[in-house]
Amino acid sequence: MQASPIVTIQTVSRRLSVSFPTANSALQNLAGLGVVRETTGRQRGRVYAYSDYLALLDRGTDPLPA
Repeated sequence: MQASPIVTIQTVSRRLSVSFPTANSALQNLAGLGVVRETTGRQRGRVYAYSDYLALLDRGTDPLPA
């Protein structure tokens, strides 16, 4: 997830060479543990984000005052 902090089930399935149901189950388990967050609220085409990692990357990136 560090290499791709925003993923779809299809992406995980393809990159890990696992079936779609396996990738779906893994992402749902990670979401249940609070590791990733489903961002779309849809049944199909769901997108998952590794929110804590993205927040860490975003830290200290506020624009400088003018």
